[in-house]
Amino acid sequence: MGDPGRTIHIRLSPRLQRKLERLHGEHYAGLPLSTIAKLLLADQLQKDDEVVLEIIQNQIRRPLDEPAVSKEPRMPNLNSQRHRQRR
Repeated sequence: MGDPGRTIHIRLSPRLQRKLERLHGEHYAGLPLSTIAKLLLADQLQKDDEVVLEIIQNQIRRPLDEPAVSKEPRMPNLNSQRHRQRR
C-alpha cells in the first residue's frame, strides 16, 4: 500500500481564502476544498526548483496585501483565584 502522505495545515489571508472558496464553489463544488488546495500546491511543486524559489522569494519580499488583524483583548481569567478554603 502506498504512503498516505503527511497532513499539513495552511493559513491563508482572508482575501486568498475567499478566492479559493469561490473557485471551489463555482467550478469544483463536487470535490473537497482540501483537494483543490492540494492540486494547486502540487502544481507549484512540480515546477523547477529555481522557479519555485523565485516564487517564494517574491512572496517573502512582497508586502502584505491586507493589514494585520489586531487581536482583540482577552477577557480576564475569572478562574485564576484559588478556591477559598471552607471554615
